[in-house]
This record gives sequence, C-alpha cells and structure tokens, in this order.
Amino acid sequence: MTDRQQKALAALIRAPTVEAAARSSGIGYGTIRRWLREDQEFKAAYKAALDEMVDDAAAQAKHSLSLAFDTLSEIMQKKGISPTVRVSAARADLEFTLRLIEVKDIVSRLEALEAEALKK
Repeated sequence: MTDRQQKALAALIRAPTVEAAARSSGIGYGTIRRWLREDQEFKAAYKAALDEMVDDAAAQAKHSLSLAFDTLSEIMQKKGISPTVRVSAARADLEFTLRLIEVKDIVSRLEALEAEALKK
C-alpha cells in the first residue's frame, strides 16, 4: 500500500464515515471509495483493521460481561434489597444468559456448516 492509502486507512478506522475520513486525511472521498471498491490490498487491509477492532471490542465486552453478571448475582442474593429489584436482576441475568447460549449455539452451527461446505 502507498503512504496515502495508509493515511486513508488510519483515517477510516478513526472516523465515523468515509466522508469524515476523507476530510481528516486530505484524500478525496471518491479516491477512498474507489480504493474500497477496486483495490484488493486496500480492502483486505481495511477488513483486517476492522476485524482487529471488533476483536478488541469483544475482549472488552467479555470483561464487562463478567462484571455485569457478578453485579446481578450480588443484587439477586442480597437480602436487604427489595424483591422487585432482585427479581429484575434475576430476569436480566436469565435473559442475557439465554442470549449468550443462543449466540454460542449459532456460532457452533455456523462453524460446522462452514467446515462441511469446505469439504465439498
């Protein structure tokens, strides 16, 4: 990648839109859009950067999830808290746990389907 493309890539990662990235990098909006459409190396680098951001966010969310469940568990078990609040905490805990199980199941199924498709 060229220095201009690296500059545009850095701006794309920080900016909320392609237009904002173009403004902050000083590279034309059309040029960045063209690179995203046509330049395979640029597209791959952009995808890799986004994947890394998502992985970092997932790691942070994992840490927060553990703290959230600990907090809900503490509220559910604390005797001095009103039953309404305790039930609300328990309901939230159950809902999040069920969603997590569903997502994990979907990911497992998707991975199995992908593995099967690669065999063919």
